[in-house]
Amino acid sequence: MSDIVFTGNHLPSKNLLRFADLLESATKPTIKPRPYTAKVTRTTPTAFVFLLDQSGSMRNTLTVKGQLKTKADFLADAVNELLNQIIPECRREGEYRNYIDICVIGYGGDADQTAKYAWQGGLSTKSMVTIGELKDHPLERQGTKGKWITPKAGHLTPMKQAIELAHDTLVQWLASHSGKDIYPPVVINLTDGAATDADEGELIEAARKLRTLRTADGQVLFYNVHLSGSSNEPVLFPCQTDELPDDDYARTLFAMSSDLPAIYNRQIAQITGRDASPAYTAMALNVSPIQLVQLLNIGTSVSRRQQQ
Repeated sequence: MSDIVFTGNHLPSKNLLRFADLLESATKPTIKPRPYTAKVTRTTPTAFVFLLDQSGSMRNTLTVKGQLKTKADFLADAVNELLNQIIPECRREGEYRNYIDICVIGYGGDADQTAKYAWQGGLSTKSMVTIGELKDHPLERQGTKGKWITPKAGHLTPMKQAIELAHDTLVQWLASHSGKDIYPPVVINLTDGAATDADEGELIEAARKLRTLRTADGQVLFYNVHLSGSSNEPVLFPCQTDELPDDDYARTLFAMSSDLPAIYNRQIAQITGRDASPAYTAMALNVSPIQLVQLLNIGTSVSRRQQQ
């Protein structure tokens, strides 16, 4: 795909008409009777987008396997580990196949307080990267494992900008695969706090627009995960708002998140010990480091299993 970058509400005027056409193509497909069943192939890939909170509070620490780590360090480690898992899963018959395109967006972290693509080194000019590009361009290698994301923590939390950048990036990506039976992209927002660039209503609306993007196989799935260093009880994949603590932040995350298709129920039931039949919401609150790793795997697992 082209690496033209549209950022939220700051589209270059000469591209407005073109973007409107792309947006229409990314929201109009009729969803088939059995969604979220498309096979992931080289000609019908899927996409993962990670939104990483890089605000100042990510300097705070949590305990991981008996050691103190900053949240920024842990988040970078968790995403790097997931990328290291995904790459070999895309190897078939001695070659790496581009089944999945991946985007990482960081928000906060810099004085300009904007959301931006978080790739570095040989990928620094990229928005989406293929599996081949990911494999060939780590920032560094430690044994057989690569590292692509480095920890960053500073300034405020422009979460709405990150959601808008994910939206605009996926509009272009979906347009480049128009007419194909594509497993819908998965977007996972990983944060430890509330947005500083939008109120509740603005965040919910930005998330709603993101979730309206679709393929014939279903709508984009948007996860919101709150990483906590507190001892508060975690909430994993709630079915309804009465499972949430009595605070506005939890309800905002719930309203922002996708309703998960039933294909995810079995895995969720395995880690939560709950019934596999309810309709779960793609959110989690106050998750521990171990739970974050489980959530990342669940969020990306269905499309990873459907590679061929």
